[in-house]
This record gives sequence, structure tokens and C-alpha cells, in this order.
Amino acid sequence: MSAKESSSAFDNALPQMEAVMAMGQRNLQLMSDAGVQLSENMRKAAEAMSAFMGDRLRKDMEMGRRLAECRSPEEVWNLQRAFMDEAMADYARETSALIELVGATALSAGEAAGEAAAETAAEAPVPAPEASAPPAAPKVAPKAKEAAKEAAPSPEA
Repeated sequence: MSAKESSSAFDNALPQMEAVMAMGQRNLQLMSDAGVQLSENMRKAAEAMSAFMGDRLRKDMEMGRRLAECRSPEEVWNLQRAFMDEAMADYARETSALIELVGATALSAGEAAGEAAAETAAEAPVPAPEASAPPAAPKVAPKAKEAAKEAAPSPEA
């Protein structure tokens, strides 16, 4: 290849290389943005769990004090039942909030990725496909066909 042909090939490839670099930069920005969102949501989840644990610990300690004040087995039973009902409701509410936060995180990441993909597709120079015949089906050797017939279960079985 002559120097002139080599230079021409490079000049022709330059727009594609620039497009690839731009897509790479966009992907890095997308990953950075996703990392920021993930970190923020992890912080929110940690705060929510910490607040929940503090609240539950306070309620658990209060339960011990209230149990000590009970004067009959019936009072103990009613107090424990109410305590467990409240605890189950608290745990269900907290679990639901965390699931919602995880879902929102996944959804925002998916939306950002979709937007980035659409932008990249709109910006990327796509060469026109060359017209060509569809690929021919692979040829199977006659012996391979026979072996496949022998290995297959018979319809009578």
C-alpha cells in the first residue's frame, strides 16, 4: 500500500474512530452518573435502616418495661400480641420502602441507559449496509445425516 493510499485509508477511518471515542466518553459519563445515583440511594437506604433499627430498639426496650408492669398472664398475652402485631407491621412497612427504593434505583438506571443508547444511535455514523445475498445454509455431510437419523428415537417407540 502506498503512502497516499495509507493516508486516504486513515482519513476515511478518522470519523469512525472519533465516533467510537465519543461513544466511549458517553458511556463513561453514564457509568459515573449511575454510580452517583447508586451511592445516593445506598445512603438513603442506610439512613432509613438506621432510623428503623433505632425505632425498633426503643420499642423493644419499652416492651420490657411494660412487661414488668403486667399483673396477670392475660395482660402479658395481650401486650405481647399487640407488640408482635406492631413489629410485623413495622417490618413490612420498612421492607416495602426498601423494595421501592431498589426498584426506583433500577428504573432510573434503565431509563438513563435507554436515553444514552438512543443518543448514541442518533449520533453514530452508520455506514449503509452492502447488498448481499443471504448466507447459504451450511452443508451437512451425508455420513453426518445418517448418524443423526440413527441417533434419533424412532417414531414407533
